Amino acid sequence: MSYSLNSSRMIEFSYFIACLFVIIVSCIKVLHVNSCAEWPELFVNGAEFTWRFTSDATNNEADSTSDDSFVAQILKRAPIFSKPYIPPLIWGRSGHLQTIIHSTFSRHKTPRVKGDSRHTLFLSDGSMLTFDLFQPPTGAVSTEDVTLVVCPGIGNSSETVALRAFSHHANSYGYRVAVLNHLGIIPSIPLTTSRIFTYGSTEEYGAMVNKVKEMYPQSKLIAVGFSMGGNIVSKYLGECSKQRANFVAGISCCQGYDILKSLEIMGSWKHMGKAYLRAICVCVQKVLHNFQSVLLSDEQLSRFGIQSRMELLYSLNLVHLDDILLSKMAGYSDYREYYRQSSSSLYIPQV
Repeated sequence: MSYSLNSSRMIEFSYFIACLFVIIVSCIKVLHVNSCAEWPELFVNGAEFTWRFTSDATNNEADSTSDDSFVAQILKRAPIFSKPYIPPLIWGRSGHLQTIIHSTFSRHKTPRVKGDSRHTLFLSDGSMLTFDLFQPPTGAVSTEDVTLVVCPGIGNSSETVALRAFSHHANSYGYRVAVLNHLGIIPSIPLTTSRIFTYGSTEEYGAMVNKVKEMYPQSKLIAVGFSMGGNIVSKYLGECSKQRANFVAGISCCQGYDILKSLEIMGSWKHMGKAYLRAICVCVQKVLHNFQSVLLSDEQLSRFGIQSRMELLYSLNLVHLDDILLSKMAGYSDYREYYRQSSSSLYIPQV
C-alpha cells in the first residue's frame, strides 16, 4: 500500500515538473527572453545610413561617405534613434505583449483625457467626418505653435486609450493634437453614406488637414501616423507637393508600406502575423455589425453580388472580406487592385 502511494505521488510530481517545464519554455519563447537587443538599422532614400555609435550619443557622427546632414542633425537631436531599444524586464523582449497591454491599459498613471472639442466635416460624397482637438495646457513647454495632425491605425480613434495617452503626453510638451476619427469606428457617430474607412484613402485625412490649417493658419504642422495611419500619412505626403507644403515634418510609426508584400508575412504565424490579421478582420466585422442597416442593406448586397450577410459578418478571412466587399466599396475590382493602389510604397519616393 505504501509503495502504491509513493508511486502515485511520484507520477503526480512528474506531471507537475513536466507542466512547469512547458510553462517556462513557453514564457521564454513568447517573451523572447533569450534574444538580445540590437542596434537600429537606419535607411535613407532606400540605402542604409551608416552611423558611428559611441557611448555618448551627442558625439555620434555620420559616416564620411554620407552627405545627408539633415538626417545626421535629426539623430543628434533625437539620440533614441541611435541606441538599441531595451524594454522593461516585465515584458521580456516581446513587442507583442507590450503592444497589447499598452493599447488596453495605456501608460502608467497617464490621465485618459478627452478631446477639448469635436469638429464635423462633410466630404464630397456626403460622408460625415469628425476629428477631435486636444489643446495644450496654459504655460506648456513649447515656445512655438505646433500642431500634430494624427491619423490612427485600424480600429482606433480619438477615444482609444493609446491615442488619448499619446495626446496627453504631446500636450504636456506644448503641442496641439488633432486626431482623425476613421469612418465607422466610433459607434455613436453615424455613417451618412454606405462606406467606411479604407487602408489607403487620403481624402478624410486631407480634409482634416485643411480644416486645421484654416483654424490655425500660423501653426506649424507635423503629420503623425500609426500603423495603417502611417501608410495613409506617407501616401498623403507623397501624392503632391502642395500637400507636403503644409508640413514641417512627417512621422510614420509601425506602418506597412506594401500591403500585398505585407500579406505574405501576415499570412503565417511567424511574428504573430495571423493573429494580427484575425484582429483586423474582427475590427472590420465590428463596424459592419454596428452599421448593418447602412453597409449591408439589401440594395448594397445586390449591388456587389453578395448572397448572404452571414458570409460577411462571420468570415474568418480578411482577404475574402476585402475582395467581395471593401474593395468594391472603395471603387476597385478586387482585393489585389485595392491593396496595390492603397500602398504608400508607390508614393514614398516623392516625399
